[in-house]
Amino acid sequence: MPEVPLELTDYIIDFLYSDARTLATCALVCRSWTPAARFHLFRSIVLHDHTFTTAFQRLLKLSPTSVYTSAS
Repeated sequence: MPEVPLELTDYIIDFLYSDARTLATCALVCRSWTPAARFHLFRSIVLHDHTFTTAFQRLLKLSPTSVYTSAS
């Protein structure tokens, strides 16, 4: 099966910016789709307390595509 260029899949995923459920599904379909989907999924986050902050930091640290560095 021919591969679809990454630029095209990124362009298509950009149209899904407001559909969190579909973006989450796209992130699971193919590793190369994950960064584009996460860009929209995490465009705005609200961390209400320390529990949410800790969980989100753990998610970032465990992500294979993350460039997260701790501020502390």
